[in-house]
Amino acid sequence: MDISYNNFVKKETKQGGNKMIIALFITLFGFAIMHGIFGLFNGIYSTSSALLMILENMFSLLIVLLVSMISKYTKVKISNTLLISLMLFLFSSTFLGETLEFYYKVSWWDKMLHTLSGFGITLVAYSFLKALFIKKGIKNLTSFILIISVMFSLSMAVIWELYEYTADTFFGTNMQKFIPENDL
Repeated sequence: MDISYNNFVKKETKQGGNKMIIALFITLFGFAIMHGIFGLFNGIYSTSSALLMILENMFSLLIVLLVSMISKYTKVKISNTLLISLMLFLFSSTFLGETLEFYYKVSWWDKMLHTLSGFGITLVAYSFLKALFIKKGIKNLTSFILIISVMFSLSMAVIWELYEYTADTFFGTNMQKFIPENDL
């Protein structure tokens, strides 16, 4: 089964292209982690900012590796379009947002990423459910699948906000960006 934007079920996916994309993003997130460690030990960033930068980029690196493992060890093949979209979202949120501080420098950055993630999660859920229903021989449930996909996306948004609040409360981070940059 191929989870993709354009096709619900595809016979083949070019795995060579996926490997190059994954290698590129592993390098970028590895660089961002080293940048955060360097900034932490050289006093460029506050401890909480550096730790958030390091942890978010490590989490993004983990997602890249997880996607790579899923493609390699299961029958789920992820299209290059979906893979690039996921990697660009991670890159925009962690590398540009935290490492290069776009969350502070670009006033609409967080709102844009939340909006894109809502559409993206809905599209992935829709594609996955549509492919699953087609595989099971169930047809003509487009409205039902769309409603479930939107509800799933909204649920993920609520879980993400709870995660941000919990991290800010217990670890002293600033994921919700309620502390101005110069007060960190």
